[in-house]
Amino acid sequence: MRVSTSQIFDSGTASMQKRIADALKLQQQLASQRRILVPSDDPVAAAQALEVTQAKSINALYMKNQDVATDSLAAGESNLTSAHTLLQSMYERVVQLGDGAMSDIDRKTIATELRENFKQLVGIANETDGFGNYLFAGYSGNTKPFTGDIDSGVSFVGDGGYRALQVSPSRSLQLGESGLDIFMRVPDTSVPFQASAATGNGGTGVTYGATVTDPTQWKVASNTQIYDITFTSATTYNITDYQGNPVAGFTGLTYTPSDIALPDATTLTLDNLPVLGGSYSTPNYNVVFDDPSIAAAGSFSYSIYDKQGEPVAGFQRLSYTPSTIALPNGGKISMAGAPATGDSFNIRPPGNTDVFSILSTIVTEAEKGYQFADAGTRKGFDEQLGFSLSNLQSAMDNILKYQANYGSRMKEAADLQSAGSDRGLQYDETLSRLQDIDLAQAISDLTRTETALQAAQMSFSKVSQLSLFNYI
Repeated sequence: MRVSTSQIFDSGTASMQKRIADALKLQQQLASQRRILVPSDDPVAAAQALEVTQAKSINALYMKNQDVATDSLAAGESNLTSAHTLLQSMYERVVQLGDGAMSDIDRKTIATELRENFKQLVGIANETDGFGNYLFAGYSGNTKPFTGDIDSGVSFVGDGGYRALQVSPSRSLQLGESGLDIFMRVPDTSVPFQASAATGNGGTGVTYGATVTDPTQWKVASNTQIYDITFTSATTYNITDYQGNPVAGFTGLTYTPSDIALPDATTLTLDNLPVLGGSYSTPNYNVVFDDPSIAAAGSFSYSIYDKQGEPVAGFQRLSYTPSTIALPNGGKISMAGAPATGDSFNIRPPGNTDVFSILSTIVTEAEKGYQFADAGTRKGFDEQLGFSLSNLQSAMDNILKYQANYGSRMKEAADLQSAGSDRGLQYDETLSRLQDIDLAQAISDLTRTETALQAAQMSFSKVSQLSLFNYI
């Protein structure tokens, strides 16, 4: 076969260029620590690496969201801790108000302290997170949620929603709670249930004194605490359950009004339980509840005086027993007045109150005179104090409930962060397997390529010098 000189040069040049290109590629792989420099190096692995890279980027975004969620939840939980600590301190001061030997000056001092605590509590409820959003405003993060003061009352102007953040492909984490639920929807524990007249009643009947005679029975799961008392006449009534069905044993019952007969043949209707020293005025008389020692259990002793303060003969130390209506499952209410046919009265579970009105009420009462007040005023304050303490405890329990919600979500965010970190490591390992170079193999290949290149260069040098002119 004839081999031309140009063929020798072209073939040798092409061979050396290929070796140089191979060496250059190996050098680039070693420098970048990547096996795949362009998709054509390994199309399948390049496609898989692209998918893993995208998944890794998305995982990193979720982890950033988890960090934001953790910070926001930590801020909310910290503020609820402060609110609970403050309420606990206020609770202790309110307990001190129950000391009957305390002077009015000391009571007002405590009331002044409670007023300052009240402002502090409103401030906690209006706290913001690190981004300037109000923690307890719901969706309205830019709106201060609570406005007002202890005298005018505090109102919630946020909303009942809550902000959330996507922290994983399948999980949206709630960032906080609405102040409406935390501070304004405190279960009212001052009464065992609510009793009220239905709208549109035509008679003068009123209910008061909701009590439970059998707590165990009243609190059974089957008792919905929803009943309706419907009068079929002025003196007869039926009780129906939450479905409107008559309750067995509570139909065709008789109601007898417990009005107080006055000397002028008129009557006095009470719409609440009387208290010692309580006085009720009529056009011609004053009815005074004066001596509980002579009254039977559940009854009250009263005397009637004319407008000049003189006792009316035959109307001294009489006994008053409120009319009561027994409810299914151990409940009971007092009733007064004259219901009309068709009138109904609703029994419902306890409603809600708010922590601000609880505190406002007891502070206002504490600022009034007690030391030299009459027995009725004192008893009214003592009863209000008991209601306030019960509802303050309920408010603290409500805050603890939402603190637990914050804590559980913070733990979930931490668990997601740990899982996201592990997932990130898995993505790194997968990308390394798909893209990273085998250093030992690459160095060996580069050495072999360099050796081959040197051999090609040396052989080309020898072959390129072959010429017949060397033999002339």
